[in-house]
Amino acid sequence: MSRYISILPSNISSTDDAGYSQGTPLLQFSIGAQENFLIGSTVRLNGTYTRNGASKADSMWEPSLGIYNLLDQLVISSNKTNQTIEHIRNYNRFLATYLPSTSSEDDLMGHMGTNALTGLSFSKQNQADSVDFSIALLQV
Repeated sequence: MSRYISILPSNISSTDDAGYSQGTPLLQFSIGAQENFLIGSTVRLNGTYTRNGASKADSMWEPSLGIYNLLDQLVISSNKTNQTIEHIRNYNRFLATYLPSTSSEDDLMGHMGTNALTGLSFSKQNQADSVDFSIALLQV
């Protein structure tokens, strides 16, 4: 039996935005202890990327990574045991190698272009002020 849950960050208000304007943001998500398993490959991060400033061209990034450019580290830990289960530093650099080796050019322009803003899809949406995204938090 599958269950889907939505979790909001525990360290910022649900009405606030996370951004780089006041330093590097840190988002924390807490899931209470329960008699279920969390399958890491099914965890997705959903949000809206909004460009600020006079020149939208200044907010460009590596097109093969898309929204993954914004992620620096991925840490999965247990609140119950205070143990770190997985800690990936330089997450975006890891994905710069991982994504091209596991995705075709069609993937990066197709569903990844829509969900993670990779490839040419992002440049076509460059005129928009904000764009929704939905990315899987990939782990190895």
